[in-house]
Amino acid sequence: MIFFTSKVPLIMDPNNQAIEWLKREKDKMEVINQRNSKFTNTL
Repeated sequence: MIFFTSKVPLIMDPNNQAIEWLKREKDKMEVINQRNSKFTNTL
């Protein structure tokens, strides 16, 4: 889970599992602001 931030998130991924997951799932991802009223429902 990566929250809204002005900085780039750091992902420690020595086995490239996160990178492969991100490549597969990028079209299904949803970006939501923590201040959004539907934030907890979206999680």
